[in-house]
Amino acid sequence: MSLFFNREFEKIKKELLAIGAMAEKSLHQAVQAAIRHDAALARQVIEADDELDAREVEIEEEILKVLALYQPVAQDLRMMVAMLKINHDLERVGDLAADIGKRAETLAGLASADIGCPLEELGARVQRMVKESLDSLIDGDAELARKVWRDDEVVDRLHEQCLDILVSRLPEAGEQAATLVSYAWISGHLERTADHATNIAKAVLYLVQGDIVRHRGKIFKHAPGEEKASDQ
Repeated sequence: MSLFFNREFEKIKKELLAIGAMAEKSLHQAVQAAIRHDAALARQVIEADDELDAREVEIEEEILKVLALYQPVAQDLRMMVAMLKINHDLERVGDLAADIGKRAETLAGLASADIGCPLEELGARVQRMVKESLDSLIDGDAELARKVWRDDEVVDRLHEQCLDILVSRLPEAGEQAATLVSYAWISGHLERTADHATNIAKAVLYLVQGDIVRHRGKIFKHAPGEEKASDQ
């Protein structure tokens, strides 16, 4: 790796971590706005999304410029591809947080209702997955990336539990029905956010070890001369 390429890579990584911090903050605020029916906090999340989108485009342009200028191969190319993937997934985390913010803004005008499902726990777990996926990038920590990947199954179960509880309450919900539907919608968006955190973790595995992850439970070794193998 040339000195100039390394500088560009570290610059892009730093910028990725900056929008990662923005996405983390937006997600936390969106979940709190939804739980507390806080329209003002929801509006902050919605308005912050434009800046995150703009910075995602800037980073993508920088990555493409580096690819065109240095024409990297092997490990250097892998690094740029991983950065491109992580950039996209962070932008999607921000978009989903903004969508939750919009629904939270609507919730502020609806009848209050006992959530009745582990939505707050679901939100906390998803936020932790996003944080740990970024921590794995900072430290080049493959084990932490694998933990994020495994935690996605826990989030899936919590989401299913939320849906079962909320749907079972709908027939007798009355004026609270729209509120329960909004909670179910938010639960689904949190589950999709966890998928993007998992994608970031998979990109870190690709970056650190050259492992290409395909589907749950499968890691294929990308190193020359190795046969494709299942991780689990």
